[in-house]
Amino acid sequence: MALTMRRFPELSLEDHRYAMRYAGVELGRLEFKIVLEKKGVLIRVHVLDFTSRGFGVSLSSQDVDGQGIKAGDLLHLVSDIPELRKASFPCTVAYLVRLNDAEIQIGLQRNFHRTPSQGLLEMRKTPRMPLPAALGLVVTTPHPLLFGHVSRMRLVDVNLGMGYCLETDDPFFLGYEGAEIALYFPFPNCTDQLVSGQINWLQPLDSRRIRIGVQTWDMPFDLYQSICRYLLNMHVFTPGLLREAGFIVRHVKQDLRIRQVGNLREYAAVLELRAEASGKPEADSVAMDLSDMSRPSDSHSRIIAAWWGERLIGGLTLFFEADNPRKRWGMEIVDVCIASDYRGTDVLQGLMEHAIKSFLLSDRHYLQIHCDSDEMEFYLQLGFRQPSPEWQKTIGLEWKPNMLVLEREDILRGRGIHLLAWSAVYGSLMKILMRKKLIRLTARQYCAVTLKAWLIPLVQSAAEKKIRKAYQDHLRVLRNRLPWPPPTQPDWRPLPR
Repeated sequence: MALTMRRFPELSLEDHRYAMRYAGVELGRLEFKIVLEKKGVLIRVHVLDFTSRGFGVSLSSQDVDGQGIKAGDLLHLVSDIPELRKASFPCTVAYLVRLNDAEIQIGLQRNFHRTPSQGLLEMRKTPRMPLPAALGLVVTTPHPLLFGHVSRMRLVDVNLGMGYCLETDDPFFLGYEGAEIALYFPFPNCTDQLVSGQINWLQPLDSRRIRIGVQTWDMPFDLYQSICRYLLNMHVFTPGLLREAGFIVRHVKQDLRIRQVGNLREYAAVLELRAEASGKPEADSVAMDLSDMSRPSDSHSRIIAAWWGERLIGGLTLFFEADNPRKRWGMEIVDVCIASDYRGTDVLQGLMEHAIKSFLLSDRHYLQIHCDSDEMEFYLQLGFRQPSPEWQKTIGLEWKPNMLVLEREDILRGRGIHLLAWSAVYGSLMKILMRKKLIRLTARQYCAVTLKAWLIPLVQSAAEKKIRKAYQDHLRVLRNRLPWPPPTQPDWRPLPR
């Protein structure tokens, strides 16, 4: 029988020899089985070495001659060892070489999917969120056979069903369709960095790189939050984009820079945000749009803005009435606007906390706002209330629909505000103002504020439990949406030579 020897066509000779030498020492003589594609005959072989693209196996000359194995034959390399979970690798015979009179080495080239099947594409659930390579988000996974070896993979994209697309150039990566995989994310502040998943498909890109589709069904909450914050802090993705990819993003105010507008450049950014929030179509003249958004009262008002990096994402204006003597004891919040892709987060709560801080440090007695019907519940939780006709007549305010007011005493005494809501919104703020001696309190007010401040850890713990419960409900919805489990052995075809 004439034997032909060819190295793997898509693996360089240098990589092939290095992988063979390295993996061969680690493996020893690992026993697998091969199943011929057409005959269905089961033959035991020894795996001598491997790369991510193929295997080197040895079998007796009697089996080769008896079955007529030749270059180009299709077969399955089957494993029954626990580490590979009864894996089956579709392969093509690349070469045969005689080791001695009784043993022949066969080079097997793995057959991958060029593209995922239609069923797997449906599981990937559009939209997908591609991750730029500049982010450098790399995960690692331990090798099932090589002791101490980990494969590094770059996270390429994330999809709505918590599926991940990974890319690796590790010549020793050994993955197959249906394999369980453990992914370790590089976030040292997480107590649990492990994510379990299953490989749905593999796609070779070139002679070194392989793309892997992994579907996860669970993720620790701390790791989930770390990934969200990492992607947000790169200033590439917004909460709106992350929500489209299946993430829950609500708490971002701890990473915001909220301050008073101090120059014309920042004021121009506020006018642009007002134009965006108003929903007006863009005109030919940008200057005309910005002039329409400016107000005469802006010159003697305090504009508070929230910045995410260098981008303005929210703002409001504290208007001080100066002309009407009867309104000089009040302050009004106007022009509240949030960037569209940051709505649904706690940006508005952060802006309101700074506005209320300015209100408490002033000599004004009440804070006034006009809101839409769908926003009224949020302001009522902060302690705002609809004023009575007698109160309006005393102050001299004209009645307007959806007008709410918040008095200074309401905040200091917690009047009309739920105890837990007061501790969550005003507790930390009041502690800071008291520690810095920025406000003057009576003995009764001081004792009330001090007692309520003790509830802050309890409120924070309750809020954390609420967030975790929402996350678990979100995972349950995603798992119910997935057609799980995926097919264990999808269709395959050999690579073109």
